[in-house]
Amino acid sequence: MAASSKKKSNSRIQLIGASLILFLVVLVAFSPAFSNQFTNWDDPVYVTDNPLIRSLDWSSIASMFSIGTITQIHHYVPLVLLSYSIEYQLAGPNPAVFHGTNVVLHGIGAILVFWIVFQLSESLSFSLFVALLFAVHPLRVESVAWVTERKDMLSGVTFFGALLAYVFYLRRNKKKLFLLLSGVLFLCSLLSKAMAMSFPFVMLLVDYLRGRKLDKQSILEKIPFFALSIAFGVLTLVSQPA
Repeated sequence: MAASSKKKSNSRIQLIGASLILFLVVLVAFSPAFSNQFTNWDDPVYVTDNPLIRSLDWSSIASMFSIGTITQIHHYVPLVLLSYSIEYQLAGPNPAVFHGTNVVLHGIGAILVFWIVFQLSESLSFSLFVALLFAVHPLRVESVAWVTERKDMLSGVTFFGALLAYVFYLRRNKKKLFLLLSGVLFLCSLLSKAMAMSFPFVMLLVDYLRGRKLDKQSILEKIPFFALSIAFGVLTLVSQPA
């Protein structure tokens, strides 16, 4: 028992250490972003000239979550607008704060990727390699270094969080709390970017990877996820300009 407990403790320390390494790598790799300014490509619409984020009272928050915001920015991304508003109240139109938030969110996303892969593979080295590749891949630069792509950052973090919660649901005797948490985070991901509507299909891929049968329970538990995907898919289609 003592040896098993020590092994678990060492494993936990390794996981925490790897997570910290990932976060530091992201901070170093994307440190130039902190000195970036706003751009004239969508940043005015979302941040610098956006009256929706100037206040954080209940009326303003209700406006952010209103379908009416679609006419202004052609996307339904209330959580993104809320994050901008919080930053604006704390630091005003300081681009370093907005860029810094993107970098921090990317660091959290890399850690979540690491934990997801580790839960599925149980290989520390492989999981760290995959997460490092995600953390510093050149294709991530645009999303991290462009304030308007907060959509990607917030949606990615909540998407990965939802996926990790679902993996925990499968690994821990299908405790409903993890499935509920997965659903809440999935909704947050959709409220950040509609691209997250692919999540139910990723759930099916995880089921397949873990050898889970496609039975009545596995189908029923995913119906709310598919319903949300369809609803936000329709919303995205009707919100695009003709």
